Amino acid sequence: MEVPRPLIPSADPEYLSKVFRVLRFDYMPTTNASLHNTSKFYSTNQQALMIRRGLPFKIKITFNEKYDPDIHEVSFVLLAGDRPAPGLDTHVHVELNEGPFEDEVWWCKTEENSETGLILSLHPPANCIIGEWDIFVKTLAPSDESVNYYLYDHNSPFYVLFNPWCEADQVYLDSPELLKDYVLNESLTIFVGTKEQLNYKHWYTGQFDDGVLDLTLYLLRKAFSLVNSSFSNPVTVIEGLNRMVAYDSNAVMSIHWYQCNPESRRPTAWSSSVEIIQEYKKGLGKVKYGCCWTNAALLTTFCRALGIPARVVTSFKSNHDINSNKISHHYLTMIKSLKRLPHLTHQSIWNFHVWMDAWTLRPDLPSGHGWHAVEPTPKKLEFGMSVYGPTPLSFIKEGNIGTGQDVNNFFHDLNVKSAHYIRTSKGWSLFQTDPDIVGTFICTAAPLGKPVCTKDPYSIKFLYHDITEEYKSSSTSENSELLPANQVHCSQSVSHIRVEFPENYNCKIGEIQIIKFDLHNPSQETIKVNFVMEVQAIDYTGRENLILFEESVSELVISPGSSQQTSISIRPENYVPVLQRGLPYRFAMKLIIYGFVKGCNMKFTCTKVFTPQWPNLEIKCPDNTALHDKLPVELSLKNPLPVPLTHCEVVIDGAGLTSVFKGSLLDIPDFSDVSLKMKLSACCRGTAHLTATIHSIELQDVWSCTTINIV
Repeated sequence: MEVPRPLIPSADPEYLSKVFRVLRFDYMPTTNASLHNTSKFYSTNQQALMIRRGLPFKIKITFNEKYDPDIHEVSFVLLAGDRPAPGLDTHVHVELNEGPFEDEVWWCKTEENSETGLILSLHPPANCIIGEWDIFVKTLAPSDESVNYYLYDHNSPFYVLFNPWCEADQVYLDSPELLKDYVLNESLTIFVGTKEQLNYKHWYTGQFDDGVLDLTLYLLRKAFSLVNSSFSNPVTVIEGLNRMVAYDSNAVMSIHWYQCNPESRRPTAWSSSVEIIQEYKKGLGKVKYGCCWTNAALLTTFCRALGIPARVVTSFKSNHDINSNKISHHYLTMIKSLKRLPHLTHQSIWNFHVWMDAWTLRPDLPSGHGWHAVEPTPKKLEFGMSVYGPTPLSFIKEGNIGTGQDVNNFFHDLNVKSAHYIRTSKGWSLFQTDPDIVGTFICTAAPLGKPVCTKDPYSIKFLYHDITEEYKSSSTSENSELLPANQVHCSQSVSHIRVEFPENYNCKIGEIQIIKFDLHNPSQETIKVNFVMEVQAIDYTGRENLILFEESVSELVISPGSSQQTSISIRPENYVPVLQRGLPYRFAMKLIIYGFVKGCNMKFTCTKVFTPQWPNLEIKCPDNTALHDKLPVELSLKNPLPVPLTHCEVVIDGAGLTSVFKGSLLDIPDFSDVSLKMKLSACCRGTAHLTATIHSIELQDVWSCTTINIV
């Protein structure tokens, strides 16, 4: 309840006795929160009002006398932004019980009139501006001498959000079950690694936590300077927030993929949007540091806070730093011996890349309701660094690169061809082309309405949803002429030599890494193969750090229909120095093979990435606890490396917990066990999802998660 504040505080009692005026004003937040699917907002519990457009909300007003529609007039003045104006749709006047009562307009009508007060339904149109609205109640009543008016300023704004449950809203999604996941769920499962060795990160979005919605609206105002009618369009809102994640000078995150200062936060050390937001609100500038998945998770948090359905997407093998002819170039030399020339390659194929999809309607395009790809991580394009989207997935899939809408950028991230050139004494020539090497597997978390949780990350059956066909079609990849026509000469080697790998690679970090592959001859003739193989230590961006293994093989004889197996061993002392330098994400190895069949023009290339298994972080805690009771948690980790783990940090957070636990650890000696105990509190009943992560320079992102029932 609010104490009324008269427009003229010094008005004399005689005047106040004549006016029809507000005594009490009640937003009825609990009732409205239930109707508008906003019960999870922290501010709802603080008596603020969060409502979704296109759906009426209740207000209870008590006047100094019973409302009589034949005598009294009641209207509302609604203001948004610092400079509200009717032309910007930020200044609205609504008369009580005056139609039309339609979806496209503001209206207000009486629901109940009694001695205790007047209950009203106030309807925000399904296309109104989202954000904070101030509300004033204007009352008029005739007296013996004149018509007296009174203006009541409630002095507590209400928040209007997008409404994906409303058919008239641009963000409408006709599936209540999917909305539980894409709007109401406070957890994300972000898939990382490789297609063959799928791993994941657990992320707490916290879109309903205290201050998250306020910061989202603050960033939106920063993006556009002035609250105006564009705030009603989710496409414009997404574009503005996209710039404010990591691109704008006032953006939230500072991006850094490689070695960071130990005093700064490494990208892998974040597992919660709330923690990043709290750091940003300290006013110290951009938060250091983030990367593609932190950006995608942040933008997902902002969109879900405003009511826009959103999901995080991972593409395995993603092209970056594209050039004008959309080819990924690789170079070899045959002078003296067959060798790669990596210094000539200026593009990179990332092991994986993460962005997000937002669900909306594009009235300006014939795409209808659907998912739209949004890239919040600044990428190097021909004209400089940029972010892009929202772009309809249907446009990307069809390859409509002439339509604008950033289709060209997304399309060539996912459909680039690879060309291998070789230098001989006669000059440069094309060695081989690979028709489609990127975007071969694109996935998101299966929409189950709950996060993936397990006490052993390696025992889980990954709950991913393969959405590759939403982004790509076989005809698009095959028919897109990304190479000049006279250069598209695929090698005939596919029918004469195959490189095959065992199904599972399960070596653990700290152990000898054993890579095996078979060269298979499916032909009816005996062949002799010359090839060079190289194993590079890489990070997830494809950047090569150190050659771990290099060897040439001459005249390997392979009988008809048979295979020859090759085994490569990489000892810890060879790859641990790479770990000690610090990587932006988990250590990986890339095997590169170039070869040809002697006596003919058959050539072959092969590239494959291997990621060792990370150590398991064990969490011990009760399965059940009471609300506000102290919850004992114990973490245990064994250092599997022959060197200490340095600059260690532990972070515990998740939905249902009162706060984030963060602290530093002493260095963990080589091959040693460490145990850490703490006590946490839970803030609400239900299922809490606890995520614990230990970071160090040598081992990034050692984590695990579990669930706790709070009664």
